[in-house]
Amino acid sequence: MKGYMSNPDFTVGKFSEILDSICGNYNTYTINEWMTGNYNSGIVIRHDIDRRNKYALRIARLEYERKIKATYYFRIRTFDKEIVREISDLGHDIGYHYEDLSSNNGDYKKAINSFEQNLESMRNLTELNITTIAMHGRWISGYDNRELWSKYDFREFGITSEAFLSIDYTNSYYITDTGRSWKSDSANIRDKVDSHLPVDFSTSDELIGFINSKTAQKLFLIAHPERWDNYTIPRLMHALEDSLKNSIKLIIKGLIKRE
Repeated sequence: MKGYMSNPDFTVGKFSEILDSICGNYNTYTINEWMTGNYNSGIVIRHDIDRRNKYALRIARLEYERKIKATYYFRIRTFDKEIVREISDLGHDIGYHYEDLSSNNGDYKKAINSFEQNLESMRNLTELNITTIAMHGRWISGYDNRELWSKYDFREFGITSEAFLSIDYTNSYYITDTGRSWKSDSANIRDKVDSHLPVDFSTSDELIGFINSKTAQKLFLIAHPERWDNYTIPRLMHALEDSLKNSIKLIIKGLIKRE
C-alpha cells in the first residue's frame, strides 16, 4: 500500500503521461477514421463510458489539449446530451455502447427494437451522425451482446462498423484497462479480441515504456475514464470495486472452463 500511495497508478496525471508518450511516438485515430482510412500504423484510442460520465469529459479535454482524437462509446444509461455534445465539439467521435440483448434477457426481437430506439434517440438529441458501435460486456449476464448480429445486420441502421467485429486485430496490440489491469490474461471476460500479440503490463509505467519503445506498429488502447481519478479515496474505492468484480469474474471463468 505504501508504494501505491507514493507512486499511485490510475490517476488522471498518470493517464496524462500515457497521452504524452503517445503524442511523441504515434499518430492517433478514431475507430471511424481507422475503418475508413488505409493506415498501416498508429494508435486507435477507444473509451467505453460504463459509469460516471463526467469523468469522460475530463479525459476528453486532456486529449484535446494534445490534439488527440478518440472514440467515446456511451451506454444509454450514461448518455447525457450536454456531455456528449461537448466531447464531440472537442473533435472526438461518439458511438453507442450497446447492451440491448442482455438488457432484454436474450429476446432478439425486443433487443433489436431497443437498439434501434436507443440509437435513434442518441442521434436525435445530439444531432450527431453516430456510425460506429461497440458492445458493452455486461459480464454478469449470460448473454453476449455481439450475438445480436448473428440474426441482424447493423449496417441496416446506418452503422458502418462494430468495434469488436469489424476490425482485424490479428497483428495489433489490444491493450485494455478492463479489470484495472493491462494484462491479456486478466480477469477480463468479454473485452477480448483475436490478437496474436500478447500484452503483459503490470503498471501504466510499463505501458508508457512500451509506447516509448515504438515496438508496436498497430495498437488499440481501450480505457474507461471512470477508473482514472486524482483523489485518493475515490481511487481506492474504484480499486476495491474492481478487485471484487475481478474475483467474481475469475470464478465465472473457472466455471466456463469446466463446461
